[in-house]
Amino acid sequence: MDANVLLPAITAVLAGIFFVALLDQWRTRRRGYQLIWAMGMLFFSIAVACEALAAATGWNEPIYRVWYLTGAVWTAGWLGLGNAYLLGRTRFGFAFAARAGRRIAGGQFEQSHQHDRRLGPGPK
Repeated sequence: MDANVLLPAITAVLAGIFFVALLDQWRTRRRGYQLIWAMGMLFFSIAVACEALAAATGWNEPIYRVWYLTGAVWTAGWLGLGNAYLLGRTRFGFAFAARAGRRIAGGQFEQSHQHDRRLGPGPK
């Protein structure tokens, strides 16, 4: 079997195992960040399963759309949200939430106020 198929397939299985483990932890402990992380691992598992399927059969639009949505968009967001939820009641968590709130309110994800002059002229 080709490594381009085997490695994503193994990764999908391992991510699925982590999903089940995190879901079990959430079921027994009822910590919200565990459920959020479980969702992130589920999306990662789906994404790498799509990658394995695409390596085996070739890319097509439905596989690519599911891979992009679950892997590029949802995985990082859900795992990051779990971290923010875990740290939400600490000083760092409050500072993170305040900064993220300001950035979201100001649309700062697209462009930063501060630009590194070494990189040349900033965006207009």
